Amino acid sequence: MSAFLADKYCFGSYRRVSGIPVSYTYALDAQFGGVVPNAGASTMMATCRDRIKADGTWYNNICAGTSMAATTDYHVAEYASCYAGACSVGFSNFAVSCSGGFPVL
Repeated sequence: MSAFLADKYCFGSYRRVSGIPVSYTYALDAQFGGVVPNAGASTMMATCRDRIKADGTWYNNICAGTSMAATTDYHVAEYASCYAGACSVGFSNFAVSCSGGFPVL
C-alpha cells in the first residue's frame, strides 16, 4: 500500500511549444478529474497522464493553430502549486505531434 495519506489530484499545464522555455499558451495547472486513486506513484502518474489525453478540452486546444510538437507538463499533488515534497507524488511531461490542429495520439 502506498504511503500517500492525503487525497491527490491531477494537474496539467499545456500547450508549451517545443523549443520555447516554459511558456504555456493555454492552461496553467488545470485540474483533470477528481481524486487520483492511491495506487503507488507510477500508477498515479500514469492515471493523470491518461486523464489528460482523454480530456476533450485538452484534445481540442493542445495543437490549435500549430503543426509543431507541443508539450504538456503534469503533476499529481494535494493542490496545484505543490511540485515537490510530501504534498506531491511527482512531476512529468509528454510531447505530442500536431497535425491539422489536433494531436496525433
